[in-house]
Amino acid sequence: MRQDGGLQPLEPQPIEGWVSLSGRCGQPEQSEPHPMIEQERSPFVVRFATASHTGLVREHNEDKLVALPEHGVYVVADGMGGHAAGRVASDLCISAIEEFFAGQAERDIEVRARDEAGELQLNRETIDFAQSILLANRRIHEAAHADAAFAGMGTTVVGLRFFENIVAVAHAGDSRAYLLRGNDLDQLTEDHSLSNFLHALGREAEAQLAEATMSNVIMRALGLEAEVAVDTQELEVEPGDRFLLCSDGLSDLVPYEDIKGLLDDHTLSREEIVESLLQRSLAAGGRDNISILLVDVLPRGLSEDTADIPPETATSAATVQMQAIPARPRGED
Repeated sequence: MRQDGGLQPLEPQPIEGWVSLSGRCGQPEQSEPHPMIEQERSPFVVRFATASHTGLVREHNEDKLVALPEHGVYVVADGMGGHAAGRVASDLCISAIEEFFAGQAERDIEVRARDEAGELQLNRETIDFAQSILLANRRIHEAAHADAAFAGMGTTVVGLRFFENIVAVAHAGDSRAYLLRGNDLDQLTEDHSLSNFLHALGREAEAQLAEATMSNVIMRALGLEAEVAVDTQELEVEPGDRFLLCSDGLSDLVPYEDIKGLLDDHTLSREEIVESLLQRSLAAGGRDNISILLVDVLPRGLSEDTADIPPETATSAATVQMQAIPARPRGED
């Protein structure tokens, strides 16, 4: 749920449908810089740092992340379903998104409005982003049904797509997106977890029990069903915005105030912040895989390395509403 805040999505627009968007909403293993990409119409420069770590308990890293700066796309996925299936699910998620934006994948997935008017008033770039995630859902679900060894596998997903002065935020599951703007850290995504669902219903005793005994039960993820709702919102970007995408290996172990303190420490580089967040999670037990993707939005003209510029687009924006999927345990992922 949101912490602090005051941020509001632009022009809320509910949508519907089985494949609906919805909304309100140790050591880095690899963190290679990407070259600068110039786009004349973008007022901002977007820069990032990443880390993904197996943690101290799991034998395999079932998380996967990707940065596609030429498309303004940044995504974290946290696979589930046992170590083999979980890794397959997150791999399929990221590869589907990569192929979609490389023009190597089908684009026949419909994104439908949920309101009576049936209108989907979102930017084309946001709809494309949603389609890439829904394509990932299709790929994972088909693979799970084609091989009994992968039955029940799935993955969470959380991602950003930057274009002109807008960012689209999309997610399913309990991987999170945060935005530090000024001194306020806002959690942009709502966990699709059983405990969060019970909190929303006002069933606090049951929610507390779920947090204590079934914290790994999520209500929505890619691959569990043939169709899925992806919570999506569009926000206006401001210079100085700092976005954090992470799997629950970070957010479950590092308190909100600690995350905020590190994100707001401007004496540290992006890479140092990512490393510090990772070390905090490991120091707290590192019981799950940990993936971190930090993205800064800066005014054009700054001369740093590892920059990428979001693509061009129109500027209308909207937020859309969520659709639930029955709870499934994450299992020993």
